[in-house]
Amino acid sequence: MAKSKLPKRILGAKVPKRLRKSAFGDALASKLGQELAEDAIVGVVGLLLTQAANEDSPLRRFLRDRGPEAERLRRALAEAAQAFFRTLRHGAPAAAH
Repeated sequence: MAKSKLPKRILGAKVPKRLRKSAFGDALASKLGQELAEDAIVGVVGLLLTQAANEDSPLRRFLRDRGPEAERLRRALAEAAQAFFRTLRHGAPAAAH
């Protein structure tokens, strides 16, 4: 069996060996798998943004009630998504000692 291309950790979270060594892990490690995962995330974000634009949606009320916290959450999720895919493409950065 070929060595898994997924790192043991992504954003500090352990990726289970069963996932890393599975066909799904191999697919996610491929360029096409990463592009599909990115497209799925963009689709979910688009759905969330659509809901956020609807005045009557629970998500809109949640964001409106949170103010600056909602913006921090949005930025944190965007940075996390970027780091996730950067790690998938290039591997985990070397630990600083």
